[in-house]
Amino acid sequence: MYRAFIFSMDGVLLDSEKVRIQLPRMLMEEMGISLPGGAEPCLGVDRVHQMLLQIIRQGVWKPGTEMNLDACVDWCHERMLSLYGSVVKPKAGALAFVRYLARTGISCCVLTAFKETMAKKLLADIEILPHVGLVDSVDDFSQESDWTECYARTAHKLVASPKDCVVVERALPAMRSAKAAGCTVWGIEESAQPDTVDAMRKVCNRYFSSFIQMQAHCMRIFA
Repeated sequence: MYRAFIFSMDGVLLDSEKVRIQLPRMLMEEMGISLPGGAEPCLGVDRVHQMLLQIIRQGVWKPGTEMNLDACVDWCHERMLSLYGSVVKPKAGALAFVRYLARTGISCCVLTAFKETMAKKLLADIEILPHVGLVDSVDDFSQESDWTECYARTAHKLVASPKDCVVVERALPAMRSAKAAGCTVWGIEESAQPDTVDAMRKVCNRYFSSFIQMQAHCMRIFA
């Protein structure tokens, strides 16, 4: 029925939500900069670059005397990704499910906003990489982006048509783009609120609360 699965990495294969919140504090503490207690909820990864830029401009900290402002920000970004990789873990059941698909002869791909080298390192660290045939990186993966062409391109790299692919996602904009590309979309969210689950059910073709549930479904339909 299906010939390939396309997974999102951040928040789907990787249990990264809490890690994303912790990253700014981890980086700032490594830099010797104190943050107020309880600041994590308002310091997501999307905001940390603004903070770093302000800190560097004020001369509070810089990683090297020969670095210009842009280089400092780039260094902080790369260091934050390195910290991310040191603490992030796979979602429960993710590794077992990808292994199951590989044994079944179904191609697996990861579509991510991470650079390919970093994505492969993260996937290797959690032992998923050997079971993934393709890691496809998307440069412009913002919340406002239309990713329809990205999913269509990735599907064609794996199989003949997007209709033969299942996209596993948790972000509503990505789900809509995958459906527009012609893929089947399976939503997954372990700890979603009821209104989030309802919104996901309206967009995706099928909703699962865990990879364990998803694998059980596949074992029935692929039997």
